[in-house]
Amino acid sequence: MNAPPAAVPLAAATLPPAYQFTLSDTGTAADRLVANTDFGGASPVDVVIDSRIEPTLGRYDFGTDTVTFTGGAVAVESDFGFIVVDVIDPVVLLRDTAPRNVSIELTLSLEGKVVLEFGDGTVDLLHGSAAAESLTIDQFERLLGDRIAVPVWQHQSALGWVALDLLRHLIVVSAETVAALDATLESATMVDTSCELLPGVPPPGVANQGMRRLVWLGAGEIRVGDDLTADFMSCWRGQPGGRGVLIDGRIDFRGLIGTVEGGTLTQAGFRSISGLGGVLPDNLIVAGTRKVAATTVEFPPELRFVLSNGVRLTFDAP
Repeated sequence: MNAPPAAVPLAAATLPPAYQFTLSDTGTAADRLVANTDFGGASPVDVVIDSRIEPTLGRYDFGTDTVTFTGGAVAVESDFGFIVVDVIDPVVLLRDTAPRNVSIELTLSLEGKVVLEFGDGTVDLLHGSAAAESLTIDQFERLLGDRIAVPVWQHQSALGWVALDLLRHLIVVSAETVAALDATLESATMVDTSCELLPGVPPPGVANQGMRRLVWLGAGEIRVGDDLTADFMSCWRGQPGGRGVLIDGRIDFRGLIGTVEGGTLTQAGFRSISGLGGVLPDNLIVAGTRKVAATTVEFPPELRFVLSNGVRLTFDAP
């Protein structure tokens, strides 16, 4: 009788070209993802982002870093009320590019339903029976900083979109962490990766070229249940699109899960059956950027958030 084939270690498994993902809260109200911001000059605000209503579903493609939300609902709470972001139709978010030809439906606790229709660099805001208001994507996001001067429903509409975008960034860095679970990390336990070069002169405190340091908190073989940390130091991504993001700070990845079938890592992610586990930012700065010229990148203050607590995230091969 032939012996069964030896199990393939997680670090030796190959990755599929894409994963389906399931995003959910970490289990308790106290651990929900929080984005702290001052919206560019207003008093500090805690924005709570929660996938408790329904797990948020989607797809991540490794070759293009494309995140597609395909279903679910995300709850967003701030001092101006409660928002539910419903993913009715697929929301395709290409790397460093404004949303295009997608629609997002919002339910606002005080203002009712709003539909956001993203065109080619534009956003149409549909609210009640009023005529649609058309803005550029930059004007739309600036509504966050104008929170006192604009109608509440407009500020909340921009906040609903940005909450989804923050989740997108966490999905991307988590997928990159899964991709880094290889023999190099297993032998070195710590791997440094250079980020993209910022064109022009960066703002004070930001390096021209940052890095990510991934540390595996284990020994021997990478296995289910292990923890990792990723330290981002002025880590910018902004090519080839005109929009980017600067990430600075730490994420703890707790409770690694993994299933290998036929040499392929068919399931991966971060969650814990008992105790707090998941993708857990630790005062992580996530700042949106806009490239306004070949050598000029802007850092809009209304797009700067500090994330804490976290989410559970599972990747499954289609």
